[in-house]
Amino acid sequence: MEGLDIKNKTAILLGIFLIFVLISGIGSAAELIVQPGNSIQAAVDNASPGDVITIKPGTYTENIKITKGDLTIRSESGNPDNTIIKAKSSKVNVLSLQSVSNVKISGIKAIGASGDSYSGINLYKCNKCVIENNKLTNNGRGIYLVNSRECTISKNTVMNNGVFGIYLASSGSNHVSENTVYNNNRGIYLGSSDYNKIIGNNVTYNEYL
Repeated sequence: MEGLDIKNKTAILLGIFLIFVLISGIGSAAELIVQPGNSIQAAVDNASPGDVITIKPGTYTENIKITKGDLTIRSESGNPDNTIIKAKSSKVNVLSLQSVSNVKISGIKAIGASGDSYSGINLYKCNKCVIENNKLTNNGRGIYLVNSRECTISKNTVMNNGVFGIYLASSGSNHVSENTVYNNNRGIYLGSSDYNKIIGNNVTYNEYL
């Protein structure tokens, strides 16, 4: 009987261990790979908080809306010139982040949102997001923050956009640093935006600063 008790205890302990393993696997971060011909939007829609969406080199024609936080969207190569997201509709932002926190976008080129009111990357009511090492070109606005706080806009190349390179509207406590902003109508523009750190940007050949 004593041996049977030991076996029962061992089985119970093993069962508890397996339950912990299963629980720890639930909600763990995953990497979603997007290949040319596949949809980045579909990957975003299927992602869970903490996931990383890695985009293979290629050109993707779509407008992407991000409404869930705690995601990383990055190019596999880290080179914006070979990972391009082109607006399917020129009257919609290429990438639109809406009411999210802790989203990071890096290593992509966003082009073709050519209407004056549309952007390569648009952040609306976002917090603690990171936009880093991207290229924004041939849009109405390169990077546009509205009612957003504590975001980091760093090491991006923002060029040949129709109205604004980087535009902060009613957005405070953001960090804008080491961006190259040139040949836009306006370079970096702040509208009703206080307590932002604008440091070490290279702003040249814009009609206005």
